[in-house]
Amino acid sequence: MTARTSRESSDRDLLLPVKYYALTAVVGLVDFLFGATSVAVLLGRGFSGTQVGLVAAGGMLIAALVEVPSGAWGDKFGLRLVAAAGLATWGAGLVVFAIGSAFWIVLVSLCLWAGGAAMHSGAPMSLVVNVLHSTDRSEAVPAVIRRAQTTRWVASTVGAVAAIGLLKVLKPNVVIMLGGVILVVTAGWVARAWPDVRANQRLQSTAFYVRSALRLILSRNLTVLLLISSFVSVPAAIMMVSWQPAGLSIAQINEKYLPLVFLSYSLGAAAGAWLSKLSRVLVSARAVFIMSLLMLVALFAATTVGPAAVVIAFFAAEVLSGALLTSLAIVQQDAFPSSLRNTLTSGFSMCAALAWSISSLAFGLAWHSLGIHGALRWLPLTVIVIVGLAALSFVVLRPRATVDPNRAIT
Repeated sequence: MTARTSRESSDRDLLLPVKYYALTAVVGLVDFLFGATSVAVLLGRGFSGTQVGLVAAGGMLIAALVEVPSGAWGDKFGLRLVAAAGLATWGAGLVVFAIGSAFWIVLVSLCLWAGGAAMHSGAPMSLVVNVLHSTDRSEAVPAVIRRAQTTRWVASTVGAVAAIGLLKVLKPNVVIMLGGVILVVTAGWVARAWPDVRANQRLQSTAFYVRSALRLILSRNLTVLLLISSFVSVPAAIMMVSWQPAGLSIAQINEKYLPLVFLSYSLGAAAGAWLSKLSRVLVSARAVFIMSLLMLVALFAATTVGPAAVVIAFFAAEVLSGALLTSLAIVQQDAFPSSLRNTLTSGFSMCAALAWSISSLAFGLAWHSLGIHGALRWLPLTVIVIVGLAALSFVVLRPRATVDPNRAIT
């Protein structure tokens, strides 16, 4: 390698965090635009509620099936390849969704969308963290993750504003197609401008990486971190499902002001991601668990103080959400070895998604039985009591650990 080539490679590595922030912003913006318009497009095409549920379930099933193998593919074949392929597949799914109207075409498009998103998720972060470790810049990892999480929430805010403006001049399916094209172009940029990282020089089977990750979880006390990572999805799912109906029926907010409420919530999450840097005590598995409980307390408080406090309670929950998700990402990446980083990231994401689905279903059933007010009061309270007792029992009965998963990250 010549001196010039070495210098250019070093410059690219130094710019990699900036590229990661830009990628996070683009993906966050496109993802929000799709989420804000996709259901309206399907309903406009005459889809029934049952059909919407079926195609959405099909997409989520594909995502669950692809998540862990694609994580292993990143560790096996290279993180850049998997990140770019995921973006391209995701973008292609949005384009097909925008132009297709038949049920089976939409189903295929959402499978492409979900499968591509699952392939892409985790790969850019794993790539960046591995590069930082390999270039003796491990101390920069927490700051890079924190800035990326903050960028993500700011991008959601920009997406909300963009959706309001774009939908005044463009049809929803055109907005979705535009997002798909942006993702495909971004995939080409990642494939050409990002470094290729593969921690394992010897190719093994996909099952080998999955088995190795599972053994690591069981042998190095990552089980506790996995449980906490999954538990985070419980208050997050309740908040996501309930914020709109709670705002409308409990706080009695006019429907036309809901976008402004969402903007405030997104800014709250961005502030929480940024505030996580104020104390290293916040960046630990124990702190993430406590903040998850506090989120449930905030959601419970939304039904007990009065209508005017609903927005305040949900805003506080969003701030906690931004802080704990950022801290959780830092703790996870510190615990994962480079050789299995993407496999473990995907495995943890799959478990979190499963917990999210169960929590959403439980809240939906509680909503049906108790109403939105009762569900938002009693489900968080029940979870707090059950999880609190389980955590207390765990602390009392747990033998001395050989590895501390709760150590703070400087």
